[in-house]
Amino acid sequence: MIQTTRAVRDDFAVLSGYDEYYIPNLLAGGAGIISGLNNVMPELFCQRAGGV
Repeated sequence: MIQTTRAVRDDFAVLSGYDEYYIPNLLAGGAGIISGLNNVMPELFCQRAGGV
């Protein structure tokens, strides 16, 4: 899905809704996740994303 979408729209971000798919999504070229785990460990996800 990510490769197909990217071929048509390079400005379209693919996000996963499952914490378990965070790494596979990133490896496949996805933009990230919408995650409940971010609320438990925000520092970890913020560091990974290059945030503040």
